[in-house]
Amino acid sequence: MHRHVNRLAHGALAAWLLAAGIALAQDTYPSKPITMIVPFPPGGVADLTGRPTAIAMEKTLGQKIVVENKAGAGGGIGMAQVAKSKPDGYTIMMALSSISVIPEADKLLGRAPMYTLDQLSPIALVSADPTILVVRAESPWKTAKEFLDDAKKRPDAISYSSSGVYGTLHVAMAMLADAAGVTLHHVPYTGAGPAITALLGGHVDALATGPGTVIQHIKSGKLRALAVTTAKRLDVFPDAARIILGRDGVHEFEQALVSLFFHLVRQLAGQGGCRRITTGRISEDEGLMKAGLPA
Repeated sequence: MHRHVNRLAHGALAAWLLAAGIALAQDTYPSKPITMIVPFPPGGVADLTGRPTAIAMEKTLGQKIVVENKAGAGGGIGMAQVAKSKPDGYTIMMALSSISVIPEADKLLGRAPMYTLDQLSPIALVSADPTILVVRAESPWKTAKEFLDDAKKRPDAISYSSSGVYGTLHVAMAMLADAAGVTLHHVPYTGAGPAITALLGGHVDALATGPGTVIQHIKSGKLRALAVTTAKRLDVFPDAARIILGRDGVHEFEQALVSLFFHLVRQLAGQGGCRRITTGRISEDEGLMKAGLPA
């Protein structure tokens, strides 16, 4: 599993805005409501980003943006739906970086791909977040070093939840385990929302996700942040170690020589033919970013 993940991961864990569309006349678009597919359940990074993005787009485009959650297969179900939808610019998607991982995983495992990247066209990079490793506050691990040292002593005993096999949260933890030389027990769910619920409920021991999905639980004292993959110390997580996952191991940021960051990047995207419509009308429209998107 780790061998496959290492071949799939090349630095950034992304969430993009994509769309499905043909080259209609720009002055007629959009003339009806647009559907935004979020390929994960409510409560995850894509959902928490997609909904305020939809509100901002409505203000800019003057049309209703209907958000639909289509979860399953680590996001693959919803991604495939957008890839195969009518290319008219009225089906878009808030996706994570797993959009580029899933087709490659299918190839490695000898499966027919659910979709291919050439069926989709990126519209806008909405935001990028570091990945944060969290555990329950009552867990025995106070630091990332304690967590990894224990994992070395007890292979496959420490469990973590994810948004699905080869999904964003799975790849983050698999990269950490591989870099640290440990074996962790993977328990996949249908999205970050259920994965967080599992951690809070004591069904798993750890989770790696974007800060936005867990910050309220950290502030309330339910979860503890052990590490974050960023060069800059975050004021909201002052005690979390800043780590880099390198080919030669896991390092504190100040000591790192190899920098392989794993970030959650949210991007708006759509089907290949719609690029001329949506790029011209959405991603190049500065009004979208001024209409209320969170910084």
